[in-house]
Amino acid sequence: MAVLVKVELDTPKIGKRRLATIQREANRATMLYHAQTNLPKHFEENALTRPGGPYGFKRRSKKYLIRKARATGQTAPNVYTGRMREIVLANPENKITATQHRSRFVAPGALHFPLSPDRRKQYLAEMEVVTDYERGNLSRLQAAAVRRGIDDHLKSDRRRNRTR
Repeated sequence: MAVLVKVELDTPKIGKRRLATIQREANRATMLYHAQTNLPKHFEENALTRPGGPYGFKRRSKKYLIRKARATGQTAPNVYTGRMREIVLANPENKITATQHRSRFVAPGALHFPLSPDRRKQYLAEMEVVTDYERGNLSRLQAAAVRRGIDDHLKSDRRRNRTR
């Protein structure tokens, strides 16, 4: 998943280090929002996860769906035992790494399942997909976080430079 955000800055009052810190925190906040609001949708039955829907989930065979319903009592996508869902959705803040340029959500152990390489790629692709609407939301959220960080820095800078 790649969400590109362009923020044009017109303020010489902020240093490169401080700007890098602001960008890193904005990336972290954006990824945390994505992990808490968008990722759970990948494990629910909804219009996004229907075969051919915006998430691009592939159709499962009828035989598989019947076997899954008998074994687990549910037909939610990407959930058989629920173990992958638990791994991916548990403590998202511990799985986010961020730099000033990008952030990543890493779920260690999420793909340690007995899957063929093709199925593994399919499930990974289904987890990583982001719709255009979600991409727009994430972009706006990140731009707002950067602006908020800059404003906070400038406010604290004004307080520091105030004459007594």
